[in-house]
Amino acid sequence: MTHLDGTHVTEMINKDLGYCSGLAVDYERKLLYFADQQLNKIESINYEMSHRSVILQNSSYAIKPLGLEIFEDEIYFLVSGTSKIVKCDLVGNKKCIPGNLHMYGV
Repeated sequence: MTHLDGTHVTEMINKDLGYCSGLAVDYERKLLYFADQQLNKIESINYEMSHRSVILQNSSYAIKPLGLEIFEDEIYFLVSGTSKIVKCDLVGNKKCIPGNLHMYGV
């Protein structure tokens, strides 16, 4: 187990990973979600690191995903270099809905 002082580092994911650009914890499902901006995908892995699965890959929504947030049965992320935010269902048909961020008074 990794200690808070940085000793005893545990490598969680060591293959098929480009550039990790987002991380989110789903405490209810005991999953860790991570975005990969280089490989254009979002994946999850359980706490024991024994089951890894792709949530989104090479879709029109998962182009350079940046940052991740989990809320109930949905995952949210930004599309790097744009003003788009995407919401995807984690259960059922895993439908994604893109939206735009608008900055006011900046």
